[in-house]
Amino acid sequence: MGTVEKIKGHPYMIKRQPEDNGKNGHIYTGFDLVRKKTVAVKVFKSLDTAKYEYKIMKSYGKSSFLPICYDFFVINKKPHLVMEFIDGYSLKKYLVKSGSLNERKALKITTNVVKGLCDLHKQGIYHNDIHLKNVMIDKHSTIKIIDFGRASKKRGEVKDLYRAVYMSIKLITNDTSNDYIEDLAVASLPLKDALAKKIIEKGIHPSKEKRYRTAKELLADLEKLGTSFNN
Repeated sequence: MGTVEKIKGHPYMIKRQPEDNGKNGHIYTGFDLVRKKTVAVKVFKSLDTAKYEYKIMKSYGKSSFLPICYDFFVINKKPHLVMEFIDGYSLKKYLVKSGSLNERKALKITTNVVKGLCDLHKQGIYHNDIHLKNVMIDKHSTIKIIDFGRASKKRGEVKDLYRAVYMSIKLITNDTSNDYIEDLAVASLPLKDALAKKIIEKGIHPSKEKRYRTAKELLADLEKLGTSFNN
């Protein structure tokens, strides 16, 4: 783990250098001395932001596609959030390393993101900030949605689903930007499967009323792709 130090008064060791620097704080690799496992420790700049994210993470329950939240405490006025460690990269870094993905792999990743959104939406929580940097992929290709600083209980299904479908386009076209083109011509995309094209057309339709309304509806169509790709 490199140079580490004990967090005073708490059963964690923490790496001195952060793994990632975000807008709201820094992410460190740590070790839980009780659970005997590697953890991620997010040190926030704002107490209110930290409390809010902790509250969201504790309220969404258990999901294979959402990180587990273990602990929250404040030391020297610095809020610390201890959570599940993900041994991998953000999809943005993954795309930079691997280049564009084929249609099948991109839509498989999207399917798992939507499964995570299903679990989140069931609890009445909407992420509101789905993009490549806020989805992690590990060495086993397991997907985890992260960063709940903008999540809310105000209904936001359509935005979450639009961003999830658009993510598949970014994976296929190797687009690591934060741009979303409202009137993108799906016909111009390198899609071979007719059902995949239909799903993407509906998912990013210029009219919000014609897009997917629920994660369950989108997931049902995405899961049909397994059969479609095998034919």
